[in-house]
Amino acid sequence: PATTVLLGEVGLSGEVRPVSQMEKRVKEAEKLGFTKIIVSHRTTIERPSICAIHTIDELDAALF
Repeated sequence: PATTVLLGEVGLSGEVRPVSQMEKRVKEAEKLGFTKIIVSHRTTIERPSICAIHTIDELDAALF
């Protein structure tokens, strides 16, 4: 969906890892109007707009 952004790095086995400066990236995404932000489960930021996933297999459920 156009209001969703994904922030993370995908490993060879499909795990989603956090990226640097996550707080800045999340704030900027919110400023740009994204209402759902999908990140790695290892991210410590908690906001209503954030959805954390472990692997890309969980991406389908997080999107819809």
